[in-house]
Amino acid sequence: MNECIFCQNQFDPQTATREHVLLNALGGKLTTCEIICSACNNKFGGEIDANLAEGVEQLRNMFSLKSGNNRPAPQIILKGDDDIKRTILPVLAPKRRQLPNKFHYHINENGKICVEISGHVDALPSLKDKLAKEISKNESIPIEDVCQALKNKEVTARNEVENITSPVEIHVGGENGIRSLIKSCVILFAMHNDQLKCIAHSPLFDNIRNFVYSGDEIGELWLVDHSLPPNELEIRTKFGPLFNLILVYNDPRHGIMAYTRTYNSIAFRFRLGKICIENFYTLLISNPIDRTHTRELTIIEETIDWLIRTNPEPQNSNNSSIKHMDKMFQNATRLTGANINFTPNPST
Repeated sequence: MNECIFCQNQFDPQTATREHVLLNALGGKLTTCEIICSACNNKFGGEIDANLAEGVEQLRNMFSLKSGNNRPAPQIILKGDDDIKRTILPVLAPKRRQLPNKFHYHINENGKICVEISGHVDALPSLKDKLAKEISKNESIPIEDVCQALKNKEVTARNEVENITSPVEIHVGGENGIRSLIKSCVILFAMHNDQLKCIAHSPLFDNIRNFVYSGDEIGELWLVDHSLPPNELEIRTKFGPLFNLILVYNDPRHGIMAYTRTYNSIAFRFRLGKICIENFYTLLISNPIDRTHTRELTIIEETIDWLIRTNPEPQNSNNSSIKHMDKMFQNATRLTGANINFTPNPST
């Protein structure tokens, strides 16, 4: 029997639900059934993991990023200028739908029937029949005469384009999303070996575990990291422009630190525990485009050196400052004025 790292209850790893180390929605494929119990897995999946997943839906939609278990990128809902909600398929592609068909006519000063129809071109034949009946009824003209007048008349169809201008925003889901990121760091640390698993269970990690499990204030936390690692280009070359990185490492001054970089857009630094383990680091880096991942990467040592050199002093933190962190993340990743055109094609 194993002991769950978060709730401390005993569980059988043979029957436990597999936990994604990097969130499944972020393209994570590496899983474990040795660290947390099924009850905590389900609790986190419906709470903190769900908030983080929701926060990156628009980015996943934009780049058609599948989940770690190969599920397609999510559809999203946006509102147009007319305040109507519309479904957006992956790659910001509007879901095709049949627009309302409209027609208009008037009798000009010469007594000729002038017609304008808007809608999909496939609907024109049936619209002509409806229009003929309406003109006959309204103008008291025999239906045969109206049909004859419309028979050879050129009818103009307008394929109207609806335009949506909507900010595409990515965020980490507030406090819950940040708890999910830290959970991944703690699990990765505990997976390294049995000795580190014992350390993760110890009082040294009580604050960070309680924060993940119940949202308790953790006393100190590092803020959003806006800087790029010096070897970011090298990592991006190997793992794509939107790589996800979880790195847990030893800092001689501060103890066991964690560094997360989500979709290579924004990063956080956290202290997991006040203990030094000389020359220790463990990592998980993934390419969400092709869903490949690795835990071995020698070039990450340069990133660790950079992190240790640039680590700030810990700052007092509470839930309100965590919300501020999420707001900073959202501001740093907002794409304003993303225009999406909707054409009146039939539903598919």
